[in-house]
Amino acid sequence: REGYKNFEWVMPKPYIFWKYEVVCHDRSLKNTLRGWSTIVAALWSLISKNISGLIMWGSGLAVTYGIPHNDWNKFTFGLLCPTQRQDLAAVPKEVQIIGRATRYISSGIELESGQKVDADVIIWATGCETGIDKLQYEKDGEYYNLNKCAKMLNHFLYPDFPVFANGSALFTTFGPVRAVNAADLAVYHCCIREKLEEDKLIRMASWQLGGSVNSVSSW
Repeated sequence: REGYKNFEWVMPKPYIFWKYEVVCHDRSLKNTLRGWSTIVAALWSLISKNISGLIMWGSGLAVTYGIPHNDWNKFTFGLLCPTQRQDLAAVPKEVQIIGRATRYISSGIELESGQKVDADVIIWATGCETGIDKLQYEKDGEYYNLNKCAKMLNHFLYPDFPVFANGSALFTTFGPVRAVNAADLAVYHCCIREKLEEDKLIRMASWQLGGSVNSVSSW
């Protein structure tokens, strides 16, 4: 959408999504039947993901951005609206590479198949696992130990490290729109909210409703 043309999109088996307009539907007879079929599919998922998936494909609920498949291990409750699906469909097939990256090489990355992909810049978009627990942090000149089970303020900010936030833990909505909500909350925290001392932020986080969110994986 930003006009970039010189890129390659490396992906493993494509994820499966739900169609936004089918999930958030009206009360027409067609969509009412779709709603009941989704309940049936959810019950079938307790027995067979394959049968559950076939029901959701058949009802028009499921969608993917590559070759359709029925591996519902590649489903994480993501939603795609028509505009997002149109953007994905516009990505030329010749720049889509199916494979899993295994290591960096001097010219880019190497895939499990041995195929080498040249790249000057590599952007990782690897799902719900943030990887933030793999990094080392420093606060006030000392090592900061990230609490993986911390109760985050607004499900977004580490109250004892208030310049550090995790957008994947902000459950305001599904899909890419959550990134927009995270940006809005970051602006509010940094530019609009009154300046608060760290102990006040910790108390606010302890008072809020809801349990802790896994700050590493967002689950």
